[in-house]
Formats: sequence, C-alpha cells, structure tokens
Amino acid sequence: MKKNKNKFFKIVLFAIIVIAIVAVIGFLGFKQMKISQTEGEYRSFLKVYESQVVNLEKDTSLAYYNAINSGRDEDFAKSTKLNLDLNNIYLNRDTFYKLKAFKDSGYIQDPLLKRQLDMQYLKFMTSLADKKTVDELTSMQNDLEQKFYTFRTKYNGKSISDNEVEGILKTSKNSKQLKAVWEDNKKIGNVVSSDIIKMVKMRNSVARDLGFADYQKMALTLNDQDPVEMDHIFDELDVATKDAYTQAKGEIDTALAKQYGIKVSDLRPWHYQNRYFQEVPPGIFSVDLDSLYKNGDVLALTEIYYKNLGLPIDTLVKASDLYERANKYQHAITFDIDREGDIRVVANIVNNNYWMHTLLHEFGHALYAQKADRQLPWELRVPANIFTTEAIAVLFQDMVYSPQWMKEDLKMSDKEVAAISPDALEYNRLNALIFSRWTQVMYRFEKSMYENPDQDLNKLWWDLVEKYQLVQRPEGRNAPDWATKIHIVETPIYYHNYMLGYLYASQLRHYINTNIVNTNDGHPSYSGNQKVGDYLVKEVFAPGARYSWEDLIEKSTGEKLNPIYFGQEVVKQ
Repeated sequence: MKKNKNKFFKIVLFAIIVIAIVAVIGFLGFKQMKISQTEGEYRSFLKVYESQVVNLEKDTSLAYYNAINSGRDEDFAKSTKLNLDLNNIYLNRDTFYKLKAFKDSGYIQDPLLKRQLDMQYLKFMTSLADKKTVDELTSMQNDLEQKFYTFRTKYNGKSISDNEVEGILKTSKNSKQLKAVWEDNKKIGNVVSSDIIKMVKMRNSVARDLGFADYQKMALTLNDQDPVEMDHIFDELDVATKDAYTQAKGEIDTALAKQYGIKVSDLRPWHYQNRYFQEVPPGIFSVDLDSLYKNGDVLALTEIYYKNLGLPIDTLVKASDLYERANKYQHAITFDIDREGDIRVVANIVNNNYWMHTLLHEFGHALYAQKADRQLPWELRVPANIFTTEAIAVLFQDMVYSPQWMKEDLKMSDKEVAAISPDALEYNRLNALIFSRWTQVMYRFEKSMYENPDQDLNKLWWDLVEKYQLVQRPEGRNAPDWATKIHIVETPIYYHNYMLGYLYASQLRHYINTNIVNTNDGHPSYSGNQKVGDYLVKEVFAPGARYSWEDLIEKSTGEKLNPIYFGQEVVKQ
C-alpha cells in the first residue's frame, strides 16, 4: 500500500512539473510572441515618424543655417515657420502616449529599438506642455537670436565686430578705452533682458506642464542628465579647483595690474582681456601665441592636421561658411544638416590663436557627425549626448598648446619649441582652470534664475562672478550684464555640457596616451598618428547614439566618467 502511495505521489509530482514546464514554455512563447508583435508595431511607427520628420528636420536646419549667415528678416521668418512646423510634430500628445504605451509594455527588447524609444520618449515629452506657449517661445527665441546676431558694438563712432572688440580688450593698455568698449558691448543686455525674463517664465510654465519644478530641471532630465548628479559634479569641481584657481588668479592679477600701471584692487572686468574672463588673458605671458599664426593660414593648418590623422575634412570645408561679414553670426557653430553627411561649420576666421583652436574645435564636432555609422537608424545618427561631442572638440582644440604641434605642424625648430612650450602648456592649464570657474557662474546663474526669475538678476550675476571668478564688479553698475551671454537665449542650460566635455576629454586623453600611443607626454598632439583617428572613429564617432552616454564613456575608456583626470591636468601637483 505504501509502495503504491509513493508511486502515486511521484506521478502527481511529475505531472505538476510537466504542467509547470508547459506553462513556462507557454508563457515564454506568449512573451516572445508579444515582443515580436510589439516590436513590429514600433517599427511601423518609426517608418511613419521618419516620413514626417526627416525631411522637415533637414529643411529646418538649413533654414536656420541660412538665417544666421545672412541676418535677413525673411530668412529668420522662414526659420521660425519651419521650427513651428516641427513643433507640430513633437507636440503631438497622441504620439507621446503611443510611445509611453510602447515603453510601459516592456516588450521592446531589441537594443537599437529600445534606444530609439528611450530617446523619442524624452523628445516627445514636451507634447504635454501648452502648444500655444511652446510656439510663442519658438518665435520669441528666433527674434531674440536675430537681435544678438545683428548687434554690433559702437566704438569711435563706428560699428565694430566681436573680433574687433576682443582685439581691443587683448591689446589696449588704456583703462578708459577698455571700459568704453566693454560697456558698449554690454548694451545688447538692455535690448533683450526684459524679453529674456519673459521667456524664462514661459519656459518654466512649459516645465511645470511636464511635472518639473522649473525649466532647468526639465532641460537636464530631457537631456538624460540627473539634476542632483549635475549639482554634485559642480560642487565637487568647485572644491577640487578652488585653491588652485585662487592662487592662479592672484598671480594673474599681479601681472595684469603691472601691465596697466594700476593697483590690483583697481582691476575691473574690462582688464581681463576678454569679455567674460572665460579664458586666460594672453598678455600675462611673454610669448605671443597669436604671432604664430599672424602670417599663416589657420584653415590650411586645420585641414593638414586632420588629414594626417586619417580624418580629411576637405568636403566639410567646402560646405562651410568661414569668414566674417556684416550681419552674420559672429561666433562659431557646426550644423549636421541631414544626418546623411551634409555638415557645415560657421566661423569668422582671423589668423590668430583663438581661431586656430576654434577651427580644430568645430571640425572636431563636424567629424563626429560625419563619421556616425550611416547604417544606424536615423534617430541614432547623433552623438550619445551633447557633451560627448563637446569632449571631442575640446580634445582637438587643446592640440595647439602641444610642443609636438609646434614642431610637427608649425614646423618650429627644437630651440623655438623649447623657448615657447613651457608658457604654452601653462596657458593651456590655466585656460581649463579659468574656464571651469566660468562654467560655475553660468551653471549656477541659470539654475537660480529659473528657480526665481523675479529676483535681482543683475545682482545675482555679479555675486556669482565675484564668488567663483574672483572678479570685482564695477562700482554702482546696475545693468543686465547677464543678458549679454547669447547662450542664455540660444542654448539654455547648455554650459555645463562644455565642462562635462572637458572631463571626458581629459579621460580620453589619458586612455589614448596609455593604450594607443604609449607615451608619458601628457600633451601630445597626435600629429600624423592615424591609430588615434581610427580609435576615435571606431569607439566614439561611429556608435552615434547607439549607447547611452554612460555606456559610451565606459566602453571607450574602460571606466565611468571620472573627473580625476581633469584634476590631474589643471591642478599643479
């Protein structure tokens, strides 16, 4: 009897196991069927989406490119109209809810599909905002940008370009002249400040529609960046650079005061040889880096450098608009017009050190766009994040301070290099250190402005400048100097990406030096080393946005983003 009972239990147990296996197989089969079905539906969605957006994105980019190069009302009007048409696609709530359903289902498993879905979900989240407000913001931003692009400083009764403003600030030793040019350049602030405040409040309204406390937190989140983590990074960066910067700033002040024949306590913003003290004053060094390019051709040098890396840019140069003229955008920017290879750089070339490193910077952006794998889906033919392309731009712009650059690209003798390179390397170190403190001002100003746009923004600006840059505000000045920085209008909540770019650039340089070129030289230019070009194309450019920025950094350098390498470069050991 007992034997029969045991046999019965074994049969029951076996039956249960069989039923469980069948159930699991059935569940897995059902799940696989749902995955296949849902991914098929999402692929169909992508086809419709791309049929609506690809050509319109191209037309919108081209219209904006034309507008900033001409400054004409009709070109800006066309750019505004196309931006509004694009808004109509991205502000479609039905599309957002479709994407949300795909995302919530958990059935999108293919890595490339999942990555596209994650990116589109963040992009379409703005559809939860009031469309009228978003459209009004688009029009207002275009109007303000046009005012910036066509504004010219007045000096001695004539209009002068930003290049000329920077030239006076760098070379004049007359404090009255410096102050006059600096103050007139800041007059754009009075033209645009009230509209900027209105725009900030409208941006906050959009953010609240999406469930965010303010626009700054929304912008970071939609750029796949955690606001709390960004605060932490900038707090750590402040601590890491504060002492080194304070020492360097003291030395710079002493040198500048001597040049101008004034006391250190009399130094004011116009004495720091650029409009925002966001880079090292070149006059504190005995070497004149501008003289290296005065009789040269910075564009030709840029072309030769990249060609020797195995990354020729001749087609990019031919497509670009590189020299200054009236009413043209006065800075530098790179456009990926269509994600198919139509990439254009806008610049205002002068043969000096600034434009040498700016061209290397911008064509670094251009190469990143050009070398994205064209087999990737259209949505993924962009950098992993805004700051990863900034990292490449920073990596290349720093080449101009390398002794190897001077010897191999500028064809200087060993004796000439030995005389110049110590100052050049210190120039580069101080540039990065000074820029890190300037980004503290920008990051914290925009954060605080969006938290409370009704506060005294004029005072906030100078409080932050004095705290992080140690630059004394002009006595009695109560003007919207914060509103003179075009990024606040054109690319809000962007400046921290430049700093993250510096961090990743330092990490890339460390990896390349250790694993690709096997050098102890902390400042190689990689001139002629095609292995470096091959590495960057394979590990950084070609993947596009296939991976999240965290994964891209880890895959390309073997570790997560690590600020230690930037610290090693800018803080004297």
